[in-house]
Amino acid sequence: MEPQEADAPAPAAARWYSRAAFDEFNVAADAERARLEALIADASARLARADAAVGLNRTMAEMIVDSQRELQEIRRRAERTAAEILAGDAPAPAPAPVPPPAPVAEAPVAERLTAVFVDPDESLEPLRPADDDYFARLKDTLGSRDGLGSLHDD
Repeated sequence: MEPQEADAPAPAAARWYSRAAFDEFNVAADAERARLEALIADASARLARADAAVGLNRTMAEMIVDSQRELQEIRRRAERTAAEILAGDAPAPAPAPVPPPAPVAEAPVAERLTAVFVDPDESLEPLRPADDDYFARLKDTLGSRDGLGSLHDD
Protein backbone atom coordinates (compact mmCIF):
# COMPACT_ATOMS: atom_id res chain seq x y z
CA MET A 1 0.00 0.00 0.00
CA GLU A 2 1.11 3.35 -0.81
CA PRO A 3 1.24 5.92 1.83
CA GLN A 4 -0.93 8.99 1.25
CA GLU A 5 0.80 11.90 -0.12
CA ALA A 6 1.74 14.12 2.69
CA ASP A 7 3.00 16.79 0.38
CA ALA A 8 -0.34 17.38 -1.38
CA PRO A 9 -2.05 20.55 -0.30
CA ALA A 10 -5.35 20.25 1.46
CA PRO A 11 -8.41 21.44 -0.49
CA ALA A 12 -9.22 25.11 0.17
CA ALA A 13 -12.01 25.67 2.57
CA ALA A 14 -15.11 27.30 1.14
CA ARG A 15 -15.51 30.87 2.17
CA TRP A 16 -18.93 31.80 3.48
CA TYR A 17 -20.31 35.28 4.09
CA SER A 18 -22.25 36.18 7.15
CA ARG A 19 -25.98 36.90 6.85
CA ALA A 20 -25.42 40.55 7.77
CA ALA A 21 -22.83 40.97 4.99
CA PHE A 22 -25.16 39.25 2.51
CA ASP A 23 -28.10 41.53 3.48
CA GLU A 24 -25.87 44.60 3.25
CA PHE A 25 -24.80 43.55 -0.26
CA ASN A 26 -28.45 43.07 -1.32
CA VAL A 27 -29.43 46.53 0.01
CA ALA A 28 -26.52 48.12 -1.88
CA ALA A 29 -27.46 46.21 -5.06
CA ASP A 30 -31.12 47.34 -4.77
CA ALA A 31 -30.02 50.96 -4.29
CA GLU A 32 -27.75 50.74 -7.33
CA ARG A 33 -30.54 49.15 -9.37
CA ALA A 34 -32.93 51.98 -8.39
CA ARG A 35 -30.29 54.59 -9.30
CA LEU A 36 -29.68 52.98 -12.69
CA GLU A 37 -33.41 52.66 -13.40
CA ALA A 38 -33.88 56.37 -12.62
CA LEU A 39 -30.93 57.19 -14.86
CA ILE A 40 -32.41 55.09 -17.67
CA ALA A 41 -35.85 56.71 -17.23
CA ASP A 42 -34.28 60.18 -17.39
CA ALA A 43 -32.28 59.25 -20.48
CA SER A 44 -35.40 57.82 -22.12
CA ALA A 45 -37.34 61.01 -21.39
CA ARG A 46 -34.53 63.15 -22.81
CA LEU A 47 -34.41 60.93 -25.88
CA ALA A 48 -38.16 61.27 -26.38
CA ARG A 49 -37.89 65.07 -26.11
CA ALA A 50 -34.99 65.09 -28.55
CA ASP A 51 -36.93 62.92 -30.99
CA ALA A 52 -39.88 65.28 -30.74
CA ALA A 53 -37.63 68.27 -31.36
CA VAL A 54 -36.05 66.57 -34.36
CA GLY A 55 -39.49 65.73 -35.72
CA LEU A 56 -40.63 69.32 -35.24
CA ASN A 57 -37.45 70.57 -36.89
CA ARG A 58 -38.01 68.28 -39.87
CA THR A 59 -41.63 69.38 -40.17
CA MET A 60 -40.65 73.04 -40.08
CA ALA A 61 -37.90 72.48 -42.65
CA GLU A 62 -40.40 70.72 -44.94
CA MET A 63 -42.85 73.59 -44.51
CA ILE A 64 -40.17 76.13 -45.41
CA VAL A 65 -39.20 74.18 -48.52
CA ASP A 66 -42.88 73.87 -49.52
CA SER A 67 -43.37 77.60 -48.99
CA GLN A 68 -40.34 78.38 -51.14
CA ARG A 69 -41.69 76.14 -53.91
CA GLU A 70 -45.08 77.85 -53.72
CA LEU A 71 -43.43 81.27 -53.86
CA GLN A 72 -41.41 80.24 -56.90
CA GLU A 73 -44.60 79.05 -58.63
CA ILE A 74 -46.39 82.31 -57.78
CA ARG A 75 -43.40 84.27 -59.09
CA ARG A 76 -43.39 82.27 -62.35
CA ARG A 77 -47.14 82.83 -62.84
CA ALA A 78 -46.74 86.55 -62.15
CA GLU A 79 -43.88 86.79 -64.64
CA ARG A 80 -45.92 84.93 -67.29
CA THR A 81 -48.91 87.18 -66.68
CA ALA A 82 -46.73 90.29 -66.85
CA ALA A 83 -45.13 89.07 -70.08
CA GLU A 84 -48.58 88.40 -71.59
CA ILE A 85 -49.82 91.85 -70.55
CA LEU A 86 -46.73 93.54 -71.97
CA ALA A 87 -47.08 91.57 -75.20
CA GLY A 88 -50.74 92.59 -75.43
CA ASP A 89 -51.97 89.01 -75.56
CA ALA A 90 -54.00 89.10 -72.34
CA PRO A 91 -56.31 91.66 -70.81
CA ALA A 92 -55.08 93.52 -67.76
CA PRO A 93 -56.11 91.89 -64.52
CA ALA A 94 -59.00 93.36 -62.57
CA PRO A 95 -58.00 95.96 -60.01
CA ALA A 96 -57.61 94.84 -56.46
CA PRO A 97 -60.75 95.17 -54.34
CA VAL A 98 -61.05 98.36 -52.34
CA PRO A 99 -60.82 97.76 -48.60
CA PRO A 100 -63.83 98.78 -46.51
CA PRO A 101 -63.70 102.24 -44.98
CA ALA A 102 -62.07 102.66 -41.62
CA PRO A 103 -64.43 102.51 -38.64
CA VAL A 104 -65.89 105.82 -37.56
CA ALA A 105 -64.51 107.22 -34.34
CA GLU A 106 -66.84 107.18 -31.35
CA ALA A 107 -68.74 110.31 -30.47
CA PRO A 108 -67.44 112.37 -27.56
CA VAL A 109 -68.65 111.40 -24.10
CA ALA A 110 -70.95 114.41 -23.78
CA GLU A 111 -72.83 113.44 -26.95
CA ARG A 112 -73.18 109.84 -25.80
CA LEU A 113 -74.50 110.93 -22.40
CA THR A 114 -77.16 113.11 -24.03
CA ALA A 115 -79.22 110.05 -24.89
CA VAL A 116 -78.90 108.55 -21.41
CA PHE A 117 -80.19 111.23 -19.03
CA VAL A 118 -83.73 112.55 -19.35
CA ASP A 119 -85.45 115.58 -17.90
CA PRO A 120 -86.69 115.02 -14.32
CA ASP A 121 -90.03 116.49 -15.40
CA GLU A 122 -90.38 113.29 -17.40
CA SER A 123 -90.78 115.07 -20.67
CA LEU A 124 -88.34 112.49 -22.05
CA GLU A 125 -86.49 115.24 -23.77
CA PRO A 126 -82.75 114.55 -23.68
CA LEU A 127 -80.67 116.88 -21.59
CA ARG A 128 -78.01 118.72 -23.51
CA PRO A 129 -74.66 119.62 -21.96
CA ALA A 130 -74.93 123.03 -23.59
CA ASP A 131 -77.98 123.91 -21.44
CA ASP A 132 -77.31 126.30 -18.59
CA ASP A 133 -79.09 124.16 -16.06
CA TYR A 134 -77.79 120.80 -17.31
CA PHE A 135 -75.82 119.94 -14.17
CA ALA A 136 -78.53 121.28 -11.84
CA ARG A 137 -81.15 119.05 -13.47
CA LEU A 138 -78.72 116.14 -13.48
CA LYS A 139 -78.16 116.64 -9.77
CA ASP A 140 -81.90 116.80 -9.14
CA THR A 141 -82.40 113.58 -11.14
CA LEU A 142 -79.80 111.71 -9.14
CA GLY A 143 -81.06 113.15 -5.86
CA SER A 144 -84.74 112.31 -6.46
CA ARG A 145 -86.58 109.71 -4.41
CA ASP A 146 -87.11 107.35 -7.33
CA GLY A 147 -84.95 104.65 -5.84
CA LEU A 148 -81.58 106.06 -6.69
CA GLY A 149 -81.36 108.37 -3.70
CA SER A 150 -78.55 110.84 -3.24
CA LEU A 151 -75.27 110.79 -1.44
CA HIS A 152 -76.69 112.94 1.38
CA ASP A 153 -79.85 110.94 2.16
CA ASP A 154 -80.30 109.94 5.80
